[in-house]
Amino acid sequence: MTELVRPPACRRNRPDPLPGSAGAPAAATHLVDKNPLNLSCIPLLLRALPQARILVLRRDPLDACFSNLKELFQGGAYPYSYALEDLASHCRNVRRWTAHWASAAPGAVRVVDYEALAREPEQVAASLLEFLGLPAHAGLHDIAANTTPVSTASSSQVRQAVHDRSIGAWRRYAVQLQPLLRMLEDAP
Repeated sequence: MTELVRPPACRRNRPDPLPGSAGAPAAATHLVDKNPLNLSCIPLLLRALPQARILVLRRDPLDACFSNLKELFQGGAYPYSYALEDLASHCRNVRRWTAHWASAAPGAVRVVDYEALAREPEQVAASLLEFLGLPAHAGLHDIAANTTPVSTASSSQVRQAVHDRSIGAWRRYAVQLQPLLRMLEDAP
């Protein structure tokens, strides 16, 4: 899903990242694209958009895998999410890839800890705004008040206040997820 961020959330302090982007209003200054498959495009994005800032949300591996496993994605999206072996492999690869790019391009790629964001949203948001070069503004943390259309698997969740109830959700199914746990622990 792609969203355009408009003032007052942002200020123009560098060239428009995607001049003439399809459907982009003239007042848009930043592009937010939340497609998880964009991780594989990090090298291309860094070359094509050297001013880009990339945020990668990192979650506890078992929570991330469980969240994917329990979701039936539309149109067969994310086919790795339907088998434990594929989930474990994908999770390991994403973590390695993310760690590599966060280390190789620390000024452009920032890993955001999901658990810290859920527990301390104001502090994490302040750090992210600094990294992104964006000013703070009133209402930033009140995500439940945002009425922008959302068409992702988490559409109902984005209408709730930030919370930490999903942290450790996999534990309710710990017995059933033991094979996944072993695969993640045996990671090279």
